[in-house]
Amino acid sequence: MKLLKSFVISILFLILISHWAGEIHADDDLVSQVLTLTSGVQTKIVWVEGTSVKGFDTNSGKIKTILDNLAVPGRPLISRDGSQVIFHTGGNKTGIKDFGKPHRTYRVNWNGTDRRLLTENGYLCSLWFDGKTEYAITMKSDRKTFLKLPLNKKGKPEIILSKGKGRAELQLSADGRRGVHGIGSTGWIDFTRKPLKIHRRYGGCRPSIAPDNSYLWFRFYSSHDRLKLFDKKGESWDVTLPYGKEESYYPRWTNHVRYLTHTGRGRFNQLFLSKFAPDFRSIEAHISISGHAPIYHPSARVGLAPQSPRVLPGS
Repeated sequence: MKLLKSFVISILFLILISHWAGEIHADDDLVSQVLTLTSGVQTKIVWVEGTSVKGFDTNSGKIKTILDNLAVPGRPLISRDGSQVIFHTGGNKTGIKDFGKPHRTYRVNWNGTDRRLLTENGYLCSLWFDGKTEYAITMKSDRKTFLKLPLNKKGKPEIILSKGKGRAELQLSADGRRGVHGIGSTGWIDFTRKPLKIHRRYGGCRPSIAPDNSYLWFRFYSSHDRLKLFDKKGESWDVTLPYGKEESYYPRWTNHVRYLTHTGRGRFNQLFLSKFAPDFRSIEAHISISGHAPIYHPSARVGLAPQSPRVLPGS
């Protein structure tokens, strides 16, 4: 009896230690489901939950707290090699339309160490890699000036867009020739045109562009149950999200053209990793990663650098 009591106490102690360390072992079945969905490549996922930035890694099988007690965290994104998380803090609430005060953008190691400020005035929009350097793309509080900031090299911020106002989003194609922008009035940008050609007549919100050079992009319907996809010729079609009759939020393309993240099952209640069908006309499969509401701003990296999203299995 004493031996059994000691064993139970030891198990409880280990569980407490695990929680104190900010790590929870995910169900083995969840890791298996993610690897099946992604053809076996390492996948990392991040999201905001309360005042924390959370992360999941198929290699460790753990859901962990990367940082906690943050002042309104938002938009966490994962670097190409998976070693860092870039995110912002600021505003009065977790939401894309809140610009009551400037946002600050940071980078931090996956294990939560070495947190560094990238800019004191930057709402994080996306990451972009030019073949040599990885950049954070941020928007200043004037809501029209977009900068690219090198993540790990010294260098001056470079203005890439300062025309118009009220976009709150900017994502680029792999070659940087196309971009998508907007909230409330979405559209695409042709960066090869001089003067710059900005298209903004599509309505909706949450635009996201494919991470390759297909120039596919989507916007969210105001009903929050499906996406409107566009190809480079302007043809468009609808894609219903899982549980489409219930509201979803925060759809975002991953680094792999076949995968996206979003919330669902009633606004922010669950985080989903979904996979487009090969023709991008439907969602082929999906899995739920976490069900601890509320969940905001999920994003994922399916396969880590130096692998390219164009040659990963399942593309």
